[in-house]
Amino acid sequence: MQIEAADETPVGRLLDLSLRLNMLSQRMARLYLLAYAGDRSQSVLTDLQQDRLEFIAGLYELETARENSPDSREAISLAKTQWLFFVQAIGTSRGGERQAKNVATSSERIAQMLNEVSAHYADSSAPGQLATDQGKLAARQKK
Repeated sequence: MQIEAADETPVGRLLDLSLRLNMLSQRMARLYLLAYAGDRSQSVLTDLQQDRLEFIAGLYELETARENSPDSREAISLAKTQWLFFVQAIGTSRGGERQAKNVATSSERIAQMLNEVSAHYADSSAPGQLATDQGKLAARQKK
């Protein structure tokens, strides 16, 4: 319920976004592995491309958010680095066991970093902080 309440705040929105990006990284890995296993249908390839574009936009939004703490910025930076490895692995025209392993390991590392980011956002939207954030938001809206 705290997350739902925090969703109305900027930090709550970022928490939701970090959780979504975590899901997208795992989904892209699954789609890549489906294609690697032989399912190169248009729907799989289209979904992979759409998820990739959404992930890029979301990662940029997380990276540029004013609400980030130094710890969340560091975790986002690490996720971004893993994203570069992930993109390289899924973009390789010749899929092989090595590329499949790189996709699996880099997507797992992205998930770990985004879990850290989510934890930082959840911590900053704890009940006392949530009230403070909502007060700040209300004050901004009055200006």
